[in-house]
Amino acid sequence: METGRVKVLRLTDAHDVGTPINPTAVEGQSEGAGVMMLSEALLEDLVFDESGNLKNPSLHDYLIATTCDAPEIDTTIVPSYEPRGPYGAKEVGEGSTLPVIGAIANAISDAIGVRVRELPITPERILALIRNAR
Repeated sequence: METGRVKVLRLTDAHDVGTPINPTAVEGQSEGAGVMMLSEALLEDLVFDESGNLKNPSLHDYLIATTCDAPEIDTTIVPSYEPRGPYGAKEVGEGSTLPVIGAIANAISDAIGVRVRELPITPERILALIRNAR
């Protein structure tokens, strides 16, 4: 509460992929999607100047999550059979992206008592939300 810093300790994903043709690749795809969305929720921010020019066009200035930022990830493959998919398979990866940002934003909102409505959820924005709620 004093710093506004957020550390995601664990991501849990259960994903219906139909028939998992390559379970290791399915887990990797799901875990990569989770870290990608954690990055979008907490770090990634396009910054423009008054003229509309991008101020952070390089990976030095545009922050993305790395393996150092990745939390413990618990992935569960939910097998089923998709008759229209190849060998009974469905997509993997995109579906794993959907709930992550909302889950992180809701967890932060629960912790600070104020609804988070803007991305990325930076320490500065969290501290401003706490300050404005008082």
